[in-house]
Amino acid sequence: MAVAPKPNDWGGPALPSENTEQSSNQPNNSWIFHPNLIRKKLVVTAHGGGYLNKKLVVHPIQQEDGRTEIVWDHYNKQHIISPQWVYPRHPNHARDNGLLVVIAGEHTGKYVRRFNHAVSGSLFVEVVDHSEGKMDQLTGEELCVTAQEVCIAFESSGDRELNRNVMKQKRDRYYKTHRR
Repeated sequence: MAVAPKPNDWGGPALPSENTEQSSNQPNNSWIFHPNLIRKKLVVTAHGGGYLNKKLVVHPIQQEDGRTEIVWDHYNKQHIISPQWVYPRHPNHARDNGLLVVIAGEHTGKYVRRFNHAVSGSLFVEVVDHSEGKMDQLTGEELCVTAQEVCIAFESSGDRELNRNVMKQKRDRYYKTHRR
């Protein structure tokens, strides 16, 4: 038996689901509901509710009544996505140089960029101050994290081009001192 989609707070229909009522009554204990991740655009994989490993850009928001929901913007409409369907997209520890967000540990919610990696799978990253439409500013805070502790963050093509060489000097300096 199909359940009619429940309208969301913006007037548009939510994605149809058989467990829409159940998921709204469950506590917010998912990794994506961490308070430091609110309003950060994350690249995730959706699996469930009609999605089969679909790459989405979502952002968790806090409603006025205190509920936190995962929102997917699609063709100027906002859809609520169930947290049970959402899995973080982890970077390739040796190749991804784009914007990342720490999703686990004491540094959760910080934007970072990779400058090197270890064979063991660790990423050496530096925390950046990220604002859309502006070049990222390096904070000088370096972290060593695993690929499972970070998620790929959404970065527009303009921001990607603007920040393409932010870490280049640090990478080059590291490569010259640690490789032959």
